[in-house]
Amino acid sequence: MQVTLLSGASHTAGTLQVEVCLCLRGSSVSSDRWAGQRSERYYITVLHNAQVRELETELEAAQRHGSDAVKGVRKYERKIKELTYQSDEDKKNVIRLQDLVDKFQLKIKAYKRQAEEAEEQANTHLAKLRKVQNELEEAEERADIAESQINKMKVKGQDMGKQAKDSGE
Repeated sequence: MQVTLLSGASHTAGTLQVEVCLCLRGSSVSSDRWAGQRSERYYITVLHNAQVRELETELEAAQRHGSDAVKGVRKYERKIKELTYQSDEDKKNVIRLQDLVDKFQLKIKAYKRQAEEAEEQANTHLAKLRKVQNELEEAEERADIAESQINKMKVKGQDMGKQAKDSGE
């Protein structure tokens, strides 16, 4: 049995491929057979060890990648929790603010209604004031007329009293 070892290193998708081609020939058994078997075992062991080291390196890289992925997932989960909490707080604040807006709108409506009522009362009082002012002016005119008539009567009464004195003297 003759063993031909071909080792070709080609990197395909990050793996080292080692090809071992065993070619078996004839059935001639000789002393070379034992030497060849030892040599064959040695090369196969070396190749297996290289493959094991390569696989271990790939495993470590995959584990690091997996560990980094887990860290990234945890980081994003924390970020999602923070954003969810912040969103919930924002929703609560929006509800509180909407309640305040509603209360203020009710107060504004009440104040507008009170202002309209006060304006109506002011207009009513102003109309009454004008009416009273007109009545006062009319009463003052009547009082002036009455006073002038009284003064006229006094003057006539004085004139009559002078005439009666003059006639009685």
